[in-house]
Amino acid sequence: FSHRDIVSQNKAFNKSKQKLKSWIVKGKCDIVKAFSQNIHQNYKDGSLDFIYIDGAHDFDHVCLDLIYWAPKVKKGGIIGVHDYYNFGRGGVVAALDGYTKCHMIKDWYTTKEVMPTAFWVQGG
Repeated sequence: FSHRDIVSQNKAFNKSKQKLKSWIVKGKCDIVKAFSQNIHQNYKDGSLDFIYIDGAHDFDHVCLDLIYWAPKVKKGGIIGVHDYYNFGRGGVVAALDGYTKCHMIKDWYTTKEVMPTAFWVQGG
């Protein structure tokens, strides 16, 4: 990452925290900025209503994020993965396509924007 990337990420993180401040204070929302492998154990399987994955974009890291975090979402909860499009060395599309196929997730969707988000409702 360049210094500019880190500054941009920190601004976006702080902006998100500010927008969701009332939910955070009420204990209804938690915004976490950490490495998946360091924090996923802090959450029980089936304990979350929603996750939004927007981490490293290479195939291996996206696969690990899905493996670590998808089980944390309760039945009827939503799993979102940002940047579902083919670019440079990005592996989001291949990882998500493989994960959804292997886990027989047939009904999933993408947003219509420049950098789309893919999402589905957790079954169970």
